[in-house]
Amino acid sequence: MQTHALPLAPPAGRLAAGPGQVPGELPGVREAERAMIAFAVALRAGWASWTGQQDTAAAIQAARVPAARTRAARVPAARVPAARVPAARAPAVSLPAARGAVQALSPGVRRRARRAALAVGAFLVPWSVMLSVTLPSTAQAHHWAMAWTGLDAAEAVAALATAVLLTRSDSRACLPAMAGGVLLITDAWFDVCTSAPGMDHALSLAEAACVELPLAAAAFWLAARLYRGRPLREHR
Repeated sequence: MQTHALPLAPPAGRLAAGPGQVPGELPGVREAERAMIAFAVALRAGWASWTGQQDTAAAIQAARVPAARTRAARVPAARVPAARVPAARAPAVSLPAARGAVQALSPGVRRRARRAALAVGAFLVPWSVMLSVTLPSTAQAHHWAMAWTGLDAAEAVAALATAVLLTRSDSRACLPAMAGGVLLITDAWFDVCTSAPGMDHALSLAEAACVELPLAAAAFWLAARLYRGRPLREHR
């Protein structure tokens, strides 16, 4: 009589282990653990990749700003085109600047200049009254031509100097303009006072009223305009 050995059942609570399976482990547990581990690894890798891209973009943006600043700082000042302003086009001296120039004089110089001006003015007032009383109404001049030639030549020099300085846009044109205006008034005064009665006197009055005095007024206006530093407007 043959007896057959029956396979013994595994103890309670334990299952037979399949190939590649730990004894007592439920079927499919190993595959589930592997799947979860693979998913966690992939998730971590994706997060690291995304955060790395963000950090890289931020680093590139942060690097661009210093680079731009560096490029801006590297531009030498010599490459910037300098304004070629001629020395003659310097701004005119304003009234506060002129007052400051007067105050820059030493107190002794200002005091002596003030006393000299007062002395000259105080002397010329009574001297003019005395001349009006003592001088004759007529006189003979030996250098008549030289007197008038010198006066007209001085007027010409003042006018030419004013034109040259205005061409160079130099505010110092106010000086010859002022001198020219004074010379024009002097010319008109002596021309009217020394002209012979009749037609000569009438012509002298007409020349003074229509030519010399208007030119003197224009010269004074120009001198004041340039002295105050105001621009000249072109009238067309």
